[in-house]
Amino acid sequence: MKSLETCKSGLNDWLDNQDVCTILDISERKLLSLRQKGMIPYSRIERKVYYKKDDIMDYMKRNIKTFINNNGNGTGCIE
Repeated sequence: MKSLETCKSGLNDWLDNQDVCTILDISERKLLSLRQKGMIPYSRIERKVYYKKDDIMDYMKRNIKTFINNNGNGTGCIE
């Protein structure tokens, strides 16, 4: 069984809608569209949607030209 510390650190790898919209500089509607098209994987707990940080990074890498044009460095806010 995983320890409590391991579980807590794993929670830092998840982002909610607001986090992803801020990082990608997109609207909630655009994010919904990306989910519906299967371009960004997600998980749902009750009515709340979460995204793995690595999945968002992968999406950004696949679409790097868009992000370089929008914010100049291609990395957004994820560290």
